[in-house]
Amino acid sequence: MLHEKQFKISPIGSSSYRRIHQAAYTQNSRIKMSIPSRVNITEIQHLPLVFYGLTPSLQQKAAKELNESEENVTTCLAEMKELIAKESTPYRKDDDFLIQFLRAKKYDVKKSFQLLKGFSHQQYLQTRFFGLEKIAKVASFLDYRVCGVLPIRDHEGRALFYFIGNRFSADEIDHKLIIEALLLFALSFPATQINGICFIADGSVFSMENLRVIYRYVRTFVPIMHICPARMKRFDCINTNRFCQLAFNLIRPFLPSKILRRITLHGNQKALLKIYSPHILPEEFGGTLGPLSEVQSVWIDDFRKMMSKFVESSQYLQSYDRNLNSIINEIEKNW
Repeated sequence: MLHEKQFKISPIGSSSYRRIHQAAYTQNSRIKMSIPSRVNITEIQHLPLVFYGLTPSLQQKAAKELNESEENVTTCLAEMKELIAKESTPYRKDDDFLIQFLRAKKYDVKKSFQLLKGFSHQQYLQTRFFGLEKIAKVASFLDYRVCGVLPIRDHEGRALFYFIGNRFSADEIDHKLIIEALLLFALSFPATQINGICFIADGSVFSMENLRVIYRYVRTFVPIMHICPARMKRFDCINTNRFCQLAFNLIRPFLPSKILRRITLHGNQKALLKIYSPHILPEEFGGTLGPLSEVQSVWIDDFRKMMSKFVESSQYLQSYDRNLNSIINEIEKNW
């Protein structure tokens, strides 16, 4: 378990590895959680969602599970940049960004680079369809009643996403854009890159319209799972009914077998309390954290800042057009 008292970091080496980790920790040391007053923060022995550093436990886990070391970080970042330099296509090259892909593929440089290429192509399509201006304003489209991220991580340091099926509507903004933005936000923290992401879905779907919209979003979102530098650890669906069962049967063919093995359907929300502490769950999921209408405010300012930085760092995508055909051909060849 990752406790807040572990936040003290020990010096490691003298390279980009130490620079990335210590700079992030220094920034995070100033963070103060602003959980609703009804929550006793001393009772919560979990990392907050917004956590930029690496605890000793995180460092050990990265070394054990992801093959991360000072030498590998330095060597593999250099190799990634060498591969990027050989391409005519523009890519982001900052260390904090590239290390996400190295962690996702356990420092296999070739696999990490292929993941980067697929991700970059998806981001190009996203910005071309929506425009950077709309993406920059995505925070104004967030609706806590539909989907979001909980402000406190679970006992394994994993970020917790949630979805409420009966709130999805075809008349509202494309939730795919919002979900992708939330994924980018969660993955900007090393703790998420190392520990992964869990998903909680309320499956109380009551109409064929809800079912149709969910099916459409899942079908378009599944391909993103293949190019997202995330460790997706478990999916729990609560309050399942016949519509939810039907929806699951419809989307099953689109899901990788690895993901299918991590999906559990529950009859009610009490099952979540056997998996997660009630202190980190909102009232809507049987917890004591408070209502969803309050908990989103904990990280919304950080989300806005991250999206501004993302838009600023995505200007390179505007030079993507002249390379689009070669990008698509290369991705298809490697997939």
